[in-house]
Amino acid sequence: MRLRRVQNVVTNGRASVVIDVWDEDWSRLRYVLLDGTADLIEAGPERDRAAAMLEAKYAQYRELPLGDAPVIRVTVERRVDWDASA
Repeated sequence: MRLRRVQNVVTNGRASVVIDVWDEDWSRLRYVLLDGTADLIEAGPERDRAAAMLEAKYAQYRELPLGDAPVIRVTVERRVDWDASA
């Protein structure tokens, strides 16, 4: 089974990543949006390193390892920042 996001990368070769900070005080809200080209890393040392870092950071991946699932690599072409206090 392939996740929809993996199928999207295969189909159009692009991806976006959003990193946000949420707070009850909405004046502290902010985010960074990264857009760029994307490709799958399905095997090899780069994929294994990325999977190991994800498994080390997120408990759910330690309980349900990534196995041989591909990793998406995004090469950033555009960055958008937003800050509610600006």
